[in-house]
Amino acid sequence: PEIKTNEPKHIGTIADKAGGFLRGDFKLWKTGNQAIMTGNVKGQKVVTVEGAYDFRASPDTWSFKMGTRSQPISIGVSDNISIDGYLWADPETVDVGFSSGATYKESYDFKAWGIGFGFDASAYYSVAGEFTANYGTSGIEFQRFSVQASAGAKLDGEVCWVLKCSEFNIAGVDLEGELSGSLTSGRISGGLTGSVTILGEDTGDFTLDISADL
Repeated sequence: PEIKTNEPKHIGTIADKAGGFLRGDFKLWKTGNQAIMTGNVKGQKVVTVEGAYDFRASPDTWSFKMGTRSQPISIGVSDNISIDGYLWADPETVDVGFSSGATYKESYDFKAWGIGFGFDASAYYSVAGEFTANYGTSGIEFQRFSVQASAGAKLDGEVCWVLKCSEFNIAGVDLEGELSGSLTSGRISGGLTGSVTILGEDTGDFTLDISADL
């Protein structure tokens, strides 16, 4: 019989003083021939992990859900990089969604001949995607997927002399793209756009359209 699964929900407070790599709360109970376990998990070692899960099983089938679109699992890779996502699976299908993004900035200053020079270097990226796949004895078959991504970098300068400062752009580039496809439509489609600036002047935008049959 089909198991009617609920979205995983946060059910309690993590015991922060507890030891170990992973900590969390969980509830386990049985309804008819169905075993259900829901809870939260949190880890703080090399990476940080936090989120909620829902696992249900019976003699005939099972389902596992970790995170949701509105309340995803969060994995912290470093101080400024984290990955949010969800994973839902049953004996036939797996659904996965993820998103990540970060911004970096560094500043450099020095002085020579009574003139102050400054440089600001910055970069960013963001990526998000979802896919659904069926799996079984014949292998994995992707039903649909979509990916959106953007990235860019910029270098700005500043010159200060006699109580006056002038700011200017040295170079910059921005890229943005998306790609999606499905077995239902039998097509892959997407595009890539970008722009480049040099010394504050826009050197032109470009666009690339992507379309192909699966």
